[in-house]
Amino acid sequence: MTQVSSTNKSRFFTAAMGHNLWFNVKDNMKLMIVIFVLHFAAAPLLLTAMLTQLAASHRPDIDGGFIAAAIIGTGLAAAAGMICALSVFKYLYKKSAVDMRLSLPMTTGQRFVSDFLSGLFIYVVPFIGAEIVSLLLNLIGHLAFDGRFITLKYVLGNGEINYYSWECHIFEEFYPFLWRTILGGLMLMVMFYVITVIAAGCCGNIFESAAYDILLCGLVPLAVVLAVSTVSQNINGFDSDAYLIKLVPWCGPFGGAYGLVMALQSLRFDLDYESYNNNYDLSFGKWFVIFTLITAALGFVAYLIYRKRKAEDTGKPVVFGIFYHIIMTVGIFSLCYLMIMSGTENFVPVFVISFIIYFVMHVIRNRGFGKIVKGLVIYAVTVLLSVGSFLVLNDTKCFGAGDFVPSADKVTKVETYYTGQLEATYVTSKKYEIRDPEALSILTQVHRDIIEYYNDDHSIDSGFSSYIDGRLLIKYTLSSGRTVTRYYNSVGSKAIDDLSKLDVLEEVKQARAEKVRSTFTDELDRRLKNYDEDYVTNGTVKNHSRSDLYAELTPQWTYSEGGKDYNDTCRIGYNDLPADFGAKLGEALYNDIMNESPEEYYTPSGRMWNLNVFDMPNFYIKESYSETMAYLSSCGFTELPEVTRELVEKLTANRDMSLSLYSIPLVGYIEGQDIGSSTYAISNSGSLQYENENGDICTMDMSCFSGVFEYYDDILTLLNHSYKEYKTDESCYTIIVNGNCAVIPTEYSELAERVFIRATADRAERLDRAGFWENTGSYEDNWNYRGYSVYLEKLIEFYGKDKIVSALSFYYDRSTAEEMFDKLSKWSETDTDFEHTSKTVSEDDIEYGDVTIAEYAYYTYSD
Repeated sequence: MTQVSSTNKSRFFTAAMGHNLWFNVKDNMKLMIVIFVLHFAAAPLLLTAMLTQLAASHRPDIDGGFIAAAIIGTGLAAAAGMICALSVFKYLYKKSAVDMRLSLPMTTGQRFVSDFLSGLFIYVVPFIGAEIVSLLLNLIGHLAFDGRFITLKYVLGNGEINYYSWECHIFEEFYPFLWRTILGGLMLMVMFYVITVIAAGCCGNIFESAAYDILLCGLVPLAVVLAVSTVSQNINGFDSDAYLIKLVPWCGPFGGAYGLVMALQSLRFDLDYESYNNNYDLSFGKWFVIFTLITAALGFVAYLIYRKRKAEDTGKPVVFGIFYHIIMTVGIFSLCYLMIMSGTENFVPVFVISFIIYFVMHVIRNRGFGKIVKGLVIYAVTVLLSVGSFLVLNDTKCFGAGDFVPSADKVTKVETYYTGQLEATYVTSKKYEIRDPEALSILTQVHRDIIEYYNDDHSIDSGFSSYIDGRLLIKYTLSSGRTVTRYYNSVGSKAIDDLSKLDVLEEVKQARAEKVRSTFTDELDRRLKNYDEDYVTNGTVKNHSRSDLYAELTPQWTYSEGGKDYNDTCRIGYNDLPADFGAKLGEALYNDIMNESPEEYYTPSGRMWNLNVFDMPNFYIKESYSETMAYLSSCGFTELPEVTRELVEKLTANRDMSLSLYSIPLVGYIEGQDIGSSTYAISNSGSLQYENENGDICTMDMSCFSGVFEYYDDILTLLNHSYKEYKTDESCYTIIVNGNCAVIPTEYSELAERVFIRATADRAERLDRAGFWENTGSYEDNWNYRGYSVYLEKLIEFYGKDKIVSALSFYYDRSTAEEMFDKLSKWSETDTDFEHTSKTVSEDDIEYGDVTIAEYAYYTYSD
C-alpha cells in the first residue's frame, strides 16, 4: 500500500500523533518495567548497599556481587535501546504492520516524530526514574553521614582491639560524578537510539537492522583508533593519546562512553595543580555540548533517511546501498589495519580473511550469489586501497611527517615541560614557552638527534644509555600559525647532551627556578592543607599541632635500618620553624638558581645535602647556594651532616645493599668511543659488548665485575666527593649505591682508579676460591660472569701492568701485588664464554668460603 499523508496542515502536533505515541508506550509497558529494574540494579542498588554497610558496620564497602549486578544490569538496559527503536519502527521491516501504520492521518514528519519520541520515551524514562532514586539516596547519605566522624573497630592478629576514625565525605564527593554520569549516560542512550533508527531506516529486515546497528556503533571508533595508531607507529613522538581524546569521544555511543570516562577522570585532578596529564583532560561541559550537537545532527539524518523510505522498501535486506558500502568499507579498512598492525608477516591472511567476511556479507545482502562479479570488484578495490594506504603511510612515514623538523628561523615559540637535566627535584613541571632564538636552535637540533636515534633503532647508544625523567614535550608554533607536537620518553645520549645546553639559558633557568619556588610555596601549602583536613584521631580533629612533621637535612648517601640512621642528620620539628619557612626557603632557592653559574650548575665542587620538608620529594641543596644556606642556618640548621664511616661499613657488610664502582674510561676503551660522565646519561647498571673468537657479539653484565668491600676510608672519601647531579665531557669514574649513581670528579680519579682495580682483583680472587677459573665450562649457571675473562683482558690492556701493580701495592706489599697481577693475567686467558641455563639457589644453601659456583654467584651478586 502506498503511504497516506494527512491533509491537515494547520498545526504540526495533532491528536493522531499523541494517540500513536501513547499506543506505542502502552504496547511496550512491560519492556519499560524491565528496563527500570535493570537500571535500578545499578547505581540505586550500589548506593543502597553502601548506606546499609555504613549504618551497620561503619564501612563504605560494597560486595562484589552488587558491582557485578550493576555492570550486567547497565549493559542490558543500554542494549534495550535497540529493542525500543525496532519495536516502534517495526513497520520498516515488518510487512504486516505497514498498511496499518502508514494509513494513520499523519504526515511523514508527524509520524516520524511521534514514533521517534515514543521509542525514546520507552527507553529513557525508566533510566531517569532510576537515577532520581539514585540522587535521593545520595542526598540521604549526605544528610546522614557526611561531616560525621565514623569509628571503625578492628582486631589485630594478637587479639588487641584498635579503633580508627575518619570523617565521612563520601556522598558530597560522589555527587559531582553522579549527576555528570546521569547526564552523560542519558546522552549515550539517546545516541545509541538514534543510530539504531538510522540503521532501521537504511534496512528493510530486522536482522540487517540489528547487525548494521552494532557494526556502525563499533566500527567507527575502531577505525579512528586504528588510523591514529597507524600514524603513531610511523611518527616517533606522535602523541596518539592526545589525538584519540580529540576524536574518539564523538564517535558514537562506544566512543562517547570513552569520552565520558575521560571527562569524569579529569575531576580527579586538583584544578589548581597542573600535571603532565593535563593535555588529556576533557571537560564534561565541552564533551556534553559537542556530543549533544552531534546526536541532534544524527537525529536529523535519521529523519532525512526516513523521508526517503518507501512503503515498498519493507522486506529488502538493505534499502540504501551506500549505507552497506560505508559499513563494509570501514569494516574492511579496520580489519586490514588491525591484522597488519598486529604483526601479520604477509598479506595472504589479510586477503583471505577479509574476502571470507566480505563474501558472506555479500551473500546475505543479496540473498544469494547475485551481482557477484560487481561485488568482487568492489571488494578488490576496497582491500587494495586499505592495504595500499597502510603501506604508503608506512613507507613514507606519513608523507614525511615522521622525520619533519621545522627550521629554527620558522619557529615562533616552543612549549615544553623541560626545566633542566640537573634540576634536583621531581615535582611535576608546568608547561611554559621558549622564544629565545638560541634555545629554539638547540631544540630543533635535539629533535634531529632524536629522529636519528629512532631511525638507527637506538643503536647509536652504548650499554650506558640515557633516559628522561618524565616525557619530553616539544610543541612548535610556526610563523605560519601551524603547530607541531611531539612527545618522547627515551631520546638517546646525543639528544640529552644537546638538550642539557638549554639548562643555563635564561628562559629555562627561569622556569626551573619558578618550579622550585612553587614547590616550597604552593605545593607545600597544598600538602599541609590536605594533612590538616585528613588527619583525625579517635573521632576528633587533631589540633593541627603538626608535631610529627619536620624538615631534615641529610648527606647525599643515607641508610636507615631498625629505626637507626647510619648517617648524620639535622632534623628540626615543623613547629620550631618560622611560619613562612616554605615561602622564604622557596624565594632563597629561586635567587640562588637564578644566580648560579654554568660551571657550578654542571660541575659542582662543594658539598651537597638532601633536604626533606614534610613529605615533599628530596631536594638537593648545594654548598654554593649562599642565600639558601644562610636562611637554613638562621632556622637552626647549623650542624651540617656528613657521610659517616659507619654508613660505609653498613653498605659493604649488608648483603641486601650494593656498592660498586664503574670505570667509564675502561668502558669507553672497550666500546671504542668517548663517554662523558653525566649521572642522567649513565644507567644504574651497565653491560658491555664484545666479539668472541667465532665473531659472535656477546654481552657481559658489568654489575658483577667489581664490588667494594673493607677499604672503608677510601670509599668514604669517594662518597664525600661524588655528585648525583653532574655533567662533564671528561670520562670519570662513577660510584653506585643501591642503584643510585654519582660521578666522581677527575681530581679524585686516581683514588677511584686504585679502588676500582682493587675491587676487580678482589672479585676475581673470590671466584678463584670458589673454583670458578678451573671449572668454568661446568658452571653454565653463572651467567653473570660470562665474558669475565675478556673483561680482565681489556682491563689489563687499558691500565697496564705498572698501573695495576702500583694500585694494588697501596694495599699490599709489592711482591703480593705482582702475584695478584700474574693471577689476573692467567685468568684473563680462561674461556668464560659459556652458555646460560637457569638455576635457582636458596639463600639458606650459602656458606661463605665453601660454596658451589652457582651459589657463590648469588652471594657475590647480592654482596
